[in-house]
Amino acid sequence: MTLNKILTWLLLLGCAILFAVGLAILVPKHDKMKKMQDAISSLDGKLALEKAELQRMKEEYRDLHSDPDTVEKIAREKYNLCRNGEIVYRYSPEDLKGGGLVGPVGIEPTTR
Repeated sequence: MTLNKILTWLLLLGCAILFAVGLAILVPKHDKMKKMQDAISSLDGKLALEKAELQRMKEEYRDLHSDPDTVEKIAREKYNLCRNGEIVYRYSPEDLKGGGLVGPVGIEPTTR
């Protein structure tokens, strides 16, 4: 074999080794980058949900400070409050499921 052929084969072998080493280094880095991109995408989705929740809470806060009807609604639903002299009827879930409930018959009203 001539020296030129030997050098060509050595150059090809060196390129092949360099290519294999490059792949060995880059493939794990690519996998890690892909996992990081997936994590970023997931966190972006969570961030969007949190921003929507924050916007909802800001609106509720604004309504609670400026709208008396909203305050009354929250007081009635969340804290079971009523106005003075108002009669509140409480129904059990069984009464509502029966379907035969016409009015507050047999249920004691509570007055506050």
